[in-house]
Amino acid sequence: LQSNFTDSLGDTLGGIGSAIAFKQSTWESLPNGSYTGTLIVHPDRGYNVISTVDYRARQHEINFVFTPYNGTDDLGFESAQTTLQLTYISTSLQFDRGGGNTSGLDALAVRPAESGFPGADVLADPQMPIANETYQHLTIDAEGLIAASDGNFWVSDEYGPYIYHYSANGTLIQTIQPPDAFLPFDSDGNINFTSVVNPATGRAGNTGFEGLTLDAENNILYAMLQAATIQDGGDDDDTSSYTRMVAYDVANATLTRPTLVGEWVVPLVVSTSKSKTRKCSEIHFVSPDVFFALSRDGNGNGAGTSSSDTTSKYKQADLFSIANATNIAGTKFDDPTNPVAPDGILDDSVTPATYVSFVSYIDDDQLARFGLHNGI
Repeated sequence: LQSNFTDSLGDTLGGIGSAIAFKQSTWESLPNGSYTGTLIVHPDRGYNVISTVDYRARQHEINFVFTPYNGTDDLGFESAQTTLQLTYISTSLQFDRGGGNTSGLDALAVRPAESGFPGADVLADPQMPIANETYQHLTIDAEGLIAASDGNFWVSDEYGPYIYHYSANGTLIQTIQPPDAFLPFDSDGNINFTSVVNPATGRAGNTGFEGLTLDAENNILYAMLQAATIQDGGDDDDTSSYTRMVAYDVANATLTRPTLVGEWVVPLVVSTSKSKTRKCSEIHFVSPDVFFALSRDGNGNGAGTSSSDTTSKYKQADLFSIANATNIAGTKFDDPTNPVAPDGILDDSVTPATYVSFVSYIDDDQLARFGLHNGI
C-alpha cells in the first residue's frame, strides 16, 4: 500500500495499526503453504501532529496473503516484502447517535448522560466526549478492536476511556463506562475528557483503553489502560507501571448492561536504565487467565530530538497471568480517592498479575532476515 493511497471515502489511508482484527471466517490455509484472509484495521483518530483533526471514526478492510519464509539466508528488503501482500478492499464509518458523524478532535465538552443511564435503559449512554459546545459530535480515539462472531464490533477508546459496541453498518449500539477510578475527573469532581492535559484522577491523557480482547467462548471482554491512572502514579513515567485491566460479561449485551466481573492490577515493564514505564499498546487473550501484552518504548525512526532516539530499546510481545492476582472489581479501589498504587507503590493488600518477558520484535538477527534494522 503506497503512502499516498486514498480510502473509499477520499481520505489518505494513513496509519492502519492502532488495532487489527481478523474478519470472521476469512482465514484460509492455501495448498502452497501460504495463508490468506481479511484484516479489519483502525487508523486511530486520524492524522495529527500539531493538533487533532476532524476525522470521522472508521475501519478499513484489507485482504492479505502471508507466505512464511523458512530459509536460512537473509532476505533483501524488497524480497521480504513479498512475504506479506496486502490489498485494500473498502472503508466503513462508525457513527454518532442518530447517524451523525463522529470526530477525531480533542474532546473539549461533555454531552450529558441519557435518561435511563445507568438504570433500566441498558442502551442509554453515559456522559459522552464531544468536540465542543458548538460542534457536538462524539469524539473517538479508536484503539482496540474486536470483530465479534455476530458481525458486530467492540471498539475501545482513549478519550472516555470507553468501550463502544457498534453494529456491522456503523450504528452505535451501546457504550460501556468503566468504574469512576478510570474516568478523567478534574479537581472540582467534573468529568473532563480532553487529552491535552491530565485530569486530577482517572486515565492520563492519551493513555486510555489501548488494549481490548475477547474470550469468545465465555463472552468476557477485557480492556486495559496503556499505563496507570493518575491516582496510581500515571502522571509520571517513573511511577506509572501499575496499570489496570477490567473484564465485562457481554453475553447478553443488548438485553442487559454489560456486567463488570473482574479488575486486576498489571505491572508493566520498567526500563533498567531510567526506570521508565514501557507502556502497553495492545492485549490478546491466550487462554483462561493468560494474555499477550504488546509493550514498548516510544523510540523509533523519527522519534525524539537526536539520532540516539531513533533506536528502539524495547518492543515485545510479553505474557501475563491473572490466575493469582487480586480481583479488585467493586472494591474501594474503584473510588478514585482510594488509589491502588499511590505514587506508583502498590497497596500491600493487592497481588498484581504475573508478567514475564516473551518475544522481542527488535532482535537484530531476526530483523536482518527480512532486510530490516533497528534505528537509522
